[in-house]
Amino acid sequence: MIVKVFTEKKELLNRFFMVLGEPEFRFIEHCGAAMGLISGIVQLVVFQQLGPTGRQILMPMTGFFLGIFSNWLAIMMCFKPCFPHHIRLFGCDLFTVQGLFLKRQPQVCTLYSKMLCEHFLIFDKVVEYLQEQPELWEKLREAYVQFNTKIMRQTIGFRGWFAPLVLGRGQLEMFEKDLQEVLVNGLHQAKDVHDIASHYIGQITDIERKNKEALERMPPDKFENLLHPIFQEDEWILILLGGILGAIVGVAQIVLLS
Repeated sequence: MIVKVFTEKKELLNRFFMVLGEPEFRFIEHCGAAMGLISGIVQLVVFQQLGPTGRQILMPMTGFFLGIFSNWLAIMMCFKPCFPHHIRLFGCDLFTVQGLFLKRQPQVCTLYSKMLCEHFLIFDKVVEYLQEQPELWEKLREAYVQFNTKIMRQTIGFRGWFAPLVLGRGQLEMFEKDLQEVLVNGLHQAKDVHDIASHYIGQITDIERKNKEALERMPPDKFENLLHPIFQEDEWILILLGGILGAIVGVAQIVLLS
């Protein structure tokens, strides 16, 4: 059901990635800006020592390679190394190095589980999906009808003599059948029922806590796949784009400085 919803609603999938990876996206931006500033100062110093030809080669070439390197480094720092590495000096632990996204595994697990329940563990989506499973839906529909029939008979006294006597047995059976159809057909429109059922499903399954704990138990190299695949597919485009933009900026700098 989750895969189906994600496939049909790409904007929801994008929202998940943007929320889960917001700190990493921000880091990539800031890392590129910081490296661009440092590289720009170095370029400026070297630029003053070169002639016209050297300057025309320097700026686009360094812009291209620095753009590629900065984007590559920023992406790698988000996901590598997978497992924490302790940096020691003279036997003392100084700090631990790990991919930025993987360092946040506990926080990401909590957020992901919460979003999963908010967007998917809602009754109307569950019913909508189940209706597309003919064999299962028929069993659930039959159970739902039987339960409501039982409640209705207890309420109006079908087992006694009063209801059949007043309505007539045939009329009562028609009323019962019509009511069953209305209940089943109107199930997906009953907003209050959806809210109550969603809350009940969330409590009885405790899926948010279980999902969070399952994600927390994942080893870092598996947990990385929660976000990294959206980078991996177009990673080379992101890196190459950094190089192309760097070269364009280099050409613009030559024109302005000349």
